[in-house]
Amino acid sequence: MLIEHEGRRPQVADSAYVAPTAVLCGDVRVGADSRILFGAVLTAETGTIAVGERCIVMENALLRPRVAA
Repeated sequence: MLIEHEGRRPQVADSAYVAPTAVLCGDVRVGADSRILFGAVLTAETGTIAVGERCIVMENALLRPRVAA
């Protein structure tokens, strides 16, 4: 599921795979040939998440960007 947040929508390369139960929210970028597996949640409400090329985010992983204090 791709969710827009404050005008920022996930960008997924054409050759990447996002499982139907994964959630990408906000400024999330997924590179070529990468895989976001089942139940993974990538939530970029306060920053950016960039998954490079040929990376795998495993099942049920939670990724959130760190916000500078």
